[in-house]
Amino acid sequence: MLYAAHAGILLSEDLGLYQKDIWYSIKLVDDIEYRWRLTGNLLLEVLAGTFCDKRAALICAKKTYVSLLYLVLRHYFQIADAGCAFYGGRINLPGMDTNLDSQDCNDEEPFFYWNSRVQGGLVGPGVYEIEAGLDDFNRYKPSFAVTVQCTVRKPIDFGEIDEHIFIYNREAQRLLNTIIVATSIHDIGMEMTLFCGLLEHLSESGKKDPDVIREIENLIEQVKNSELEEEKKRNLVSYLSVGKELSARQRCLSLLKKYAKSKYGSYSASNVFDEAYSIRSTFSHGEEPDYGKVKAAAYMRFLMLDVIKGYLQSKEDEHA
Repeated sequence: MLYAAHAGILLSEDLGLYQKDIWYSIKLVDDIEYRWRLTGNLLLEVLAGTFCDKRAALICAKKTYVSLLYLVLRHYFQIADAGCAFYGGRINLPGMDTNLDSQDCNDEEPFFYWNSRVQGGLVGPGVYEIEAGLDDFNRYKPSFAVTVQCTVRKPIDFGEIDEHIFIYNREAQRLLNTIIVATSIHDIGMEMTLFCGLLEHLSESGKKDPDVIREIENLIEQVKNSELEEEKKRNLVSYLSVGKELSARQRCLSLLKKYAKSKYGSYSASNVFDEAYSIRSTFSHGEEPDYGKVKAAAYMRFLMLDVIKGYLQSKEDEHA
């Protein structure tokens, strides 16, 4: 039995330029052929093979999937579904391989393997049994050519679809899903709230500069020695003590210095974040953002993708 590595993302908008249900060749790497197609129901698929080893096919499928998802998120907004069999929580679907030797795989892996009874095209990464070659996959979804009428877009470059970006795992899926949710929202205030919230989540707590902390401690001593009522002293000391910690904005800016690019269009990373944070603050206080002045924040999605990429790569380095 041979195996094909498969990655699929369901879109909610057409790509244009391409015919439906036609496999386009990407490249050949170490005798592994890569193809892609867009189906009639807007499932964007990448297929690679053939593999003699099921585990090697799974590694390729996971790597290809995160590369595909990251690539599509950098080009398009409307992704309908990027979940998968395991992380989506779907268990015991027809054709799922649940009879694997426990010594050959970990607890996740059975949820990615599909035998020849499955009619192909699942969303997420997966491994399919095939008899001879990649053309066998056409049996699972019959191919037919139709000309698509839609807005013309730039062609997608799949040339680096096999390149390592970061490991596919539960955290990577969750972070990229946040981008998908944010970009599907039509209210920019809520979109920037999600983006800024995710930055705060990824940032690390820390103390301010020693000289600032020293001055804060001097102020605390002055309050303690003042003639204020004890309750007022406690409240003021508590307020000043919080000032020793980096603010949420400062933590986010520190994260950008680590992972974001220096420029997005004509704006710096801090310009993009500042405008997004301002929109978020306006929205959270129940006010309407001035949509006519939104310029730098339009790059927030790209900044977030860069931060997620750098963050996940650093996690890999820690465990290397």
